[in-house]
Amino acid sequence: MNRSRHQLIFFVPLAYALSWWVLPLHVSGFPVFPFGPDLAAAVVLALTTGRQGIRAILARLKTWRVPPRWLALAVGLPAAIALAAVAVVHLAGDPQTAAPGLGSLIEFVAILPLMILIGGALGEELAWRGFALPILQRRHHPLLAVALLSTVHLIWHLPLFSVNDPPLLVPFAIELAGGGLVLAWMANRNQSLWPVILTHGAHNMAQQAFMSDLSGANLVAVQWLTAAGWLLAGAAVIVLTRGRLGVPAAQIPRESAAPEPAAR
Repeated sequence: MNRSRHQLIFFVPLAYALSWWVLPLHVSGFPVFPFGPDLAAAVVLALTTGRQGIRAILARLKTWRVPPRWLALAVGLPAAIALAAVAVVHLAGDPQTAAPGLGSLIEFVAILPLMILIGGALGEELAWRGFALPILQRRHHPLLAVALLSTVHLIWHLPLFSVNDPPLLVPFAIELAGGGLVLAWMANRNQSLWPVILTHGAHNMAQQAFMSDLSGANLVAVQWLTAAGWLLAGAAVIVLTRGRLGVPAAQIPRESAAPEPAAR
C-alpha cells in the first residue's frame, strides 16, 4: 500500500473525528467544527511527510496572484445561482416572497470575509481540494475523484441533518456534487487555492444573505432550484473541459484502458 493511500485512509476518519466532537455540545445551526478537515490534513501530513508536506500545501495559500476572472467567477457564480433561485420562487411561485434587496447585497459583500474565515471555507478547502483531491486524481479519473470526494464530503455534513429544520438531503447532495465539479476545476487550473476558498465562502454567504428569510414550501423550492443551478454549472464544466476538469490529459490515470492483447 503506497503512502498516498495510507494518507487518505487516516485522513478521512480523522477529519470526521476532529469535526464531529462538537456534537455532544448541541451547537445550534452548524453542529460541525469547521476546521476539522484542515487539522486532519495537517496531522496526516506531519506524520507522513513532515514539514515539507505542510509547507507545500500552505504554499497554495501564499500564492495571491490570481487572474481577476477567477475571482469574479468565485464571487459571481454562487451569488448568481442563489439570486436566480430566489427570483424564480418570487416570480413563479409566491409573489409575496421577500426578494433580496440592497441590504442583502451589502450583507453579502460586507460579511463575506468573515464567512470565509470562520464559516467553513478556510477550515475545509485546504483539506478537501488542497490535500485529498490531488491524491484521488493521481489514482482515478478526475470525475471519479470528484465523486469519491463528494461522498466523503456529504458524510462529513451528516450532523447538519440532526438540527431543527435541516436541509433536504437529495438537493443538498446534488448541490455538493455539482459544486464539487466546479471547485475541482478551479483547484486544477490555479496554483492558488483562493478561488476555491472564495467560491465556498461566497456560496455559504449567499445562502445566508439571500435565503435566510425563506421558509416552508418556498424554502423547499429554493433548495431544489439551487441544486439545479449547481448541477448545471458542474455539467457545463464537464462539457467545457471534456471531462478532465482542468487536469492535463497526460496526467489522467488510464484505469479504464482496455488491456493489451497477449502476445502470440
